[in-house]
Amino acid sequence: MSKMKKISKDRSENIQASLSQADSDNELCRLPNKKDLPQMSQESCADGKSPALRKRKSQNTNTKDIRLSFDCRECGQSFRKKSKLKTHFLCHTGEKPCVCVHCGKRFADKYKLSLHLRIHTGENLSVCPHCGKSYRDKTKLTVHLRIHTGETPFVCPECGKGFRDGSFLKSHLSIHTGEKPFVCTECGKSFRKKCELKSHLQVHTGVKQFVCTECGKSFRDRSELNIHINVHTGKTFPCTECGKSFAAKKNLKRHQMIHTGEKPHECTECGKQFLEKSKLKRHHLSHTGVKPFSCFECGEQFTWKHLLQNHQLSHTGERPFVCSECGKSYKTKASLALHCHIHTGEKPFVCPECGKGFRDPTSLNSHVRRHTGEKPFACAECGKTYTDSSTLKNHLKLHIKGKYFAHSECGES
Repeated sequence: MSKMKKISKDRSENIQASLSQADSDNELCRLPNKKDLPQMSQESCADGKSPALRKRKSQNTNTKDIRLSFDCRECGQSFRKKSKLKTHFLCHTGEKPCVCVHCGKRFADKYKLSLHLRIHTGENLSVCPHCGKSYRDKTKLTVHLRIHTGETPFVCPECGKGFRDGSFLKSHLSIHTGEKPFVCTECGKSFRKKCELKSHLQVHTGVKQFVCTECGKSFRDRSELNIHINVHTGKTFPCTECGKSFAAKKNLKRHQMIHTGEKPHECTECGKQFLEKSKLKRHHLSHTGVKPFSCFECGEQFTWKHLLQNHQLSHTGERPFVCSECGKSYKTKASLALHCHIHTGEKPFVCPECGKGFRDPTSLNSHVRRHTGEKPFACAECGKTYTDSSTLKNHLKLHIKGKYFAHSECGES
């Protein structure tokens, strides 16, 4: 049995256990199902009601106060109907039993399928008068219209930031509280958003459910697919500084920080700043000293998995990334990408001070130090400092050469 099937089986057993105990675990009373009635004793069902319900009614004659609640054992979410709980459980198992006869797309429940079918039939679509974008229900159109009006009625009480939708505000609030309520049952990793958990789960299953209809390439989340589609449509976001184009607006924004010199992510330990959050996380490990990834060949430890993978190629001698122009091979895809700039003439790393371009970030960093006057590379022999390591290496050769001549003059070998 494959891992995916095993997960589904375990989840199914968990679901059945949840459903069987949904009523007994809940403090609120429940109405019995019709099929359960013949199994009850005559004493308990003489008036056609369960003892729990009769007791609740005797305490409160207003029947509207009788509420049902069925709790999900996976995430704790509550539902008033068992059928709603069953439908909800499908989001944990990944099961989608309702299939569109037109395109084969699958859905967890009939309602979502019925909304989807409107795409094929054109029935009751709500259309935005500003951009023509259509929606299957009016509530989504209402939220969308706020993009054009700029309305943000949902305001964060902590920082005052406004949002178009209440769900966006709810997700944002977890930044202040630090809460990550969505937990992966496979590895225990937690997430702020449900969509982040869904995307992460595909790492374990290997499934990439968002498929490009043009080329068949698959992606773990819809945003990645949308960015990829721009490759086919030709839609790009060009940089006004250097003309470089990007498939996604967020990639353009990140690129523009190279020109502005902005580094928004700062280390709380040493104050060093970074362009990307991922690089700050990597840097943090230099303070903690944690190196969780070990090479099984030589025992060398690494802070990140990709560094271990790159290192392991030194044992095998493998250089899988080959340049199509000159045939030169590299251990990593990133190294090949930097090398390709030699052939294309591209210099995407631009100095924010003078506008000079460079093929790789190392050369840019070395150049920027000439503007700042920073010289972090010091000679252990004489204390002289340099802006980059290559200049220091050339300087060290002078000491080695001087020692060689000194030994030669006094006859030492």
